[in-house]
Amino acid sequence: MPISFVGPFTIPSMIYGSSPFKINPPVSEWKGIWNFNSSDTSVATVSSNILTITGAGSTIISATLTLNPSISKSTIFKVTPAVPKIGTFVIPTKTYGTAPFTLTMPVSTSPGAWTFVSGNSNVATVSSNTLTITGVGSTTITATQASTRNYATASKSAVFNVTPGKPVLGPFVIPIQYLGNGSFTLSPPQSSSTGSWSYASSKPKVATVSGNTVTLLSAGSTTITAKQAASVNYLPASINALLVVTTNVPITSPTTDTFGTGSNRFTIDFVAIGNPGNSNDMNGYGGVPYTYRIGKYTISQNQIDAATRNGLQNVTAGAWRGDQPAANISWYEAAAYVNWLNTSKGYAPAYNLTFTYGSGSMALWPTTPDNSGNVAWTDGGTNLYRNANCVYFLPSENEWYKAAYYNPTKNGGSGGYWLYPTGSDSAPNPVASGTNAGTAVYNQPLYIGPASVFQAGGLSTYGTMGQGGNVLQWAETSWSTSNTDAEEFRVFRGCGWHNLIFCFPPPSYRYDDLPVISDRYDNFPFNDSGDIGFRVARKP
Repeated sequence: MPISFVGPFTIPSMIYGSSPFKINPPVSEWKGIWNFNSSDTSVATVSSNILTITGAGSTIISATLTLNPSISKSTIFKVTPAVPKIGTFVIPTKTYGTAPFTLTMPVSTSPGAWTFVSGNSNVATVSSNTLTITGVGSTTITATQASTRNYATASKSAVFNVTPGKPVLGPFVIPIQYLGNGSFTLSPPQSSSTGSWSYASSKPKVATVSGNTVTLLSAGSTTITAKQAASVNYLPASINALLVVTTNVPITSPTTDTFGTGSNRFTIDFVAIGNPGNSNDMNGYGGVPYTYRIGKYTISQNQIDAATRNGLQNVTAGAWRGDQPAANISWYEAAAYVNWLNTSKGYAPAYNLTFTYGSGSMALWPTTPDNSGNVAWTDGGTNLYRNANCVYFLPSENEWYKAAYYNPTKNGGSGGYWLYPTGSDSAPNPVASGTNAGTAVYNQPLYIGPASVFQAGGLSTYGTMGQGGNVLQWAETSWSTSNTDAEEFRVFRGCGWHNLIFCFPPPSYRYDDLPVISDRYDNFPFNDSGDIGFRVARKP
């Protein structure tokens, strides 16, 4: 059969993603059915005369008309990469100080990898897909998608705005100030901003502020407002602190008081407990609104014996010897010892005690002065156990607790409580004796007895020893804390040399000692024990 005329066979180039289409065969004078074939099915496939694009690239499309001989034509069909269809790319406005965050890639028809670039590194930088804010302002973040076989490279931009942030301010606490000091300098709170500070007083009659110098004018309280000006990256901010101005003379140094006469003289060391007005611990104890002093050590047997030689009566103790703690002493006996400290110096007794044949009882003090001027203590609330005119007294539970656990410099100067009465949140190491920091006399064999009161472990923040070991200690306070029932159980705190459970964790444990009901007296805080002693407190 002679070869007939066959026209040209071409297929225009297409873009990846184009819809399937019908192939137009070459023009021929012969009639018949054309068959089509693709040399690279990864670029295109043909079914009947419908071509479907499968990828970018080129393939040979052959068209064959079956005759004798057959007629065929071929053409190169090219598929070019498509431009990806990219969705929206938006980055919400952030404030300065916001932590680095991960950018969300736009939705795209291409699987190509994304890279991000910031047009202004003074506002933000991008590493991989993590954006880090560096300053206030605006920058263009360009997201670029790499090309793939089927898709061309593409990009999308978003304007990212950073507004000034709110400064992060640290605590602003002003310790109680003594009027006699005249003035003091304010220290600004820590701040994430570099803005300048200014100060104002809500009550200029109490205190005025010039620059950062506060001038004290009268006793009372005023609110000091610290204002920080706006900076490049931060908004203005302010914080308040209460300034209390008092006429009470501040106490900081320890003192030693001497008692007795001649060869029977003895001393008691006291440490100063300042920072009045501190808040309670989370368990409700430790807040004391006034300054006071408390014994650095528990009272020793030597101090009982010396007082007895000077005329002390109705106090036996005697469980231990020398500088070991005075124990086997009831609350009444401890109160009698305190009364003797007062009366030996011409002061009023602390407690309204009566001893009959060696057994004690107590009456409450009146709320208005009696004929001798005795009246109940009212500092920090009415206390019917304690005489307002005394100097020496048993520490209340709050006074004892504050001396043991409080640290005025904790929490950035706002104050707080340690877990242990050795100036630490870590349990002290148990020792039989010694004064090393972070130690306490506990968890020792019962038979060895307590250590010397001067060797009873490390010190509290205020400088007391042995509040977490050696012997437990009486507090003045009744179990209900009301001090309105003279016969109510009394609290004792601390830890004995042979105790373990009493010491862990010390802040949450309180104990009451049941009174012994004798044939002649009942419901008295009369019980004593070889592991319960006491310490003394006094006015500043």
